[in-house]
Amino acid sequence: MNPYYGDALETMIKGWTRIDMLLALYDRTIENVQVAEAAYSANESQTFVDAQIAASQCILGLYEGLDTKEESAQNVARLLHFVAGRLEEKDFAQAIKFLQRLRDSFAQVRDEANTLEQDGKIPAFNGNYSFDRTV
Repeated sequence: MNPYYGDALETMIKGWTRIDMLLALYDRTIENVQVAEAAYSANESQTFVDAQIAASQCILGLYEGLDTKEESAQNVARLLHFVAGRLEEKDFAQAIKFLQRLRDSFAQVRDEANTLEQDGKIPAFNGNYSFDRTV
């Protein structure tokens, strides 16, 4: 990663809320699935593998953020598991469809989530992530 880009990204992310980060991760996941689909259709095997791995990593990131003690989080986990299966089966349309539905659901509660974060009812995103600047 370009060092300047890493610094700019870190600065930008520090102003984000948790829901902003979540929506961005859904957007990146959908983008990676779309790239995998296009590469698969074009028989570009290396691009396909790279995009499929990136999409899988994003799905794992989404799953990692869930508190699976909560019933709603368990339902999201099940849907993410379904999406991962669709990706493995190369059923890109279904994977994108369900990722978009999940993303849209979270987007609908964005304002409320931001208010809860501002009021201290849910922990604020602290932006303490480091970025590998060597890639």
